[in-house]
Amino acid sequence: MRPIRPAVSLACLLSIFTGETLATTNASDELVYQFPNGTFVENVAVRANGNLLVSLVNVPELWEINPSLPDAASRANRIQRFNGSTMATGIAEVRPDVFSVSSGSEIYLVDMNASPPAVKPFASLQDTSLNGMAFLPAPSGSKVLVGDTSAGLVWSVDLDSAAYTIALWDETMFPVPGVRTSLVGVNGLRYESSTGYLHYVNLSKELYCRVRIDPVTARAIGPYEIVRGGTMADDFALVPDGSSTVYLAGLDTNVIRKVGSDGRSEVVAGSLNSSAVAGATSAAFGRLPGDEQTLFVTTGGAQRAPVNGTYSEGGKVVAVRLDVV
Repeated sequence: MRPIRPAVSLACLLSIFTGETLATTNASDELVYQFPNGTFVENVAVRANGNLLVSLVNVPELWEINPSLPDAASRANRIQRFNGSTMATGIAEVRPDVFSVSSGSEIYLVDMNASPPAVKPFASLQDTSLNGMAFLPAPSGSKVLVGDTSAGLVWSVDLDSAAYTIALWDETMFPVPGVRTSLVGVNGLRYESSTGYLHYVNLSKELYCRVRIDPVTARAIGPYEIVRGGTMADDFALVPDGSSTVYLAGLDTNVIRKVGSDGRSEVVAGSLNSSAVAGATSAAFGRLPGDEQTLFVTTGGAQRAPVNGTYSEGGKVVAVRLDVV
């Protein structure tokens, strides 16, 4: 039986123990596209034309979804299946309409300017478990930062030479041995150029953190800060206004949480017993006029932690429209 979805706009309830509001931000959600049962959608990036790129982890594939098409069934188109791996994970735009995508220990460049899209191997980081990615527009040679989730560190990969080195390594990134061994340690990454912070989450330790980094070397130039603990998140969206506000995709908790730079948190979509964003994995803001307050959320369909212990579904993309960003 499909779980009953509660109203998304909930009464404000402040917890003095967690500092979390159940919801003060009014939001509505709309299904953009749903994959068949057994599909786990891992990550999302938004193209300048408004289309979405999403990665899958049940199969090593990258798909494009066009939310503007009237027929939902025709919105999705497979871009690439990556051979030699079991999953596709991180996505980051590194040049206009050119994206880096991680699959296993490989990084690919996907040029969406070409027709059909041009996909080529870019870098191979052997014996790694690559996941979250972020673009670092360095003044002397841009880089892509990629989380090695099993090792608990962040690699810096030069976009010109494909040379790579360990950039960041800290206790807040390390995995907890034996906890969610398929997704452990540092996971989602987002870089905030206006503040110089790299924001990241640690899935197994349930941490949302940040560290100020050097824009040339990608090394830490400030402390590793825990912004909020005790909050499960797989990946997240960063509000592009320099406020260091993020929207965390809560995975097994089936919610999207807004977290400010002070660690204060509120649930803006979903709930533990709701299928609205069941198994939320990542989020990204829309880029077209009128979409600035729309979060495109990907989900794994609660396959690893069924809603109410019984319900799971195919992974999907949901448009969560916010009244307040």
